[in-house]
Amino acid sequence: MTLQPVGTPIPGNEPFDVDNLISLNTQQLTGDGFGYPTSGGNYSNPLFASFLPTASYLEVFSAPPLTPRFENFGTS
Repeated sequence: MTLQPVGTPIPGNEPFDVDNLISLNTQQLTGDGFGYPTSGGNYSNPLFASFLPTASYLEVFSAPPLTPRFENFGTS
């Protein structure tokens, strides 16, 4: 598996860049999270969503065909 390069978004999740940081602390991911392609040709970006009413982990999943801006989300 190849991670998405730091400072770039997974395809379909522009403009949200990943930082690919994982910590041993209680909160293991940042709000930017890490990104990677799946074997099915989709993309995933797990992150810690501190902006939610109850902060928790979240995964952004984008599926081709990719269209700019928030129109790429498939089911997971």
